[in-house]
Amino acid sequence: DDYGTLSSWYIWSTLGFYPYTGTYNYAIGSPSIQTAIICLPRGTLNIQVHNSSDANIYVAKVTVNNRTVDLLHNPFLDHKNIDKGGEIQFWMSDHPTMNYN
Repeated sequence: DDYGTLSSWYIWSTLGFYPYTGTYNYAIGSPSIQTAIICLPRGTLNIQVHNSSDANIYVAKVTVNNRTVDLLHNPFLDHKNIDKGGEIQFWMSDHPTMNYN
């Protein structure tokens, strides 16, 4: 038994981000959902994935509360930006991109 470690990794990865150990950040990954609603103690976090498909496995753009995340230089979400809820949006693509704007 791994005390839920594998299960929690799966849920986080499915959402498209997961805790970066030892920090208050979450590493951004490729979500496998289209929408999710997470009820937090201080608000609701809505996650929306655009252009989701089996072919579109690359993250082209991420916004948190309408602010674009700099995926090239800082591919993380800061906990303080989502702890009260809000919205995370992912835009997916069928090819990798270096233009993360």
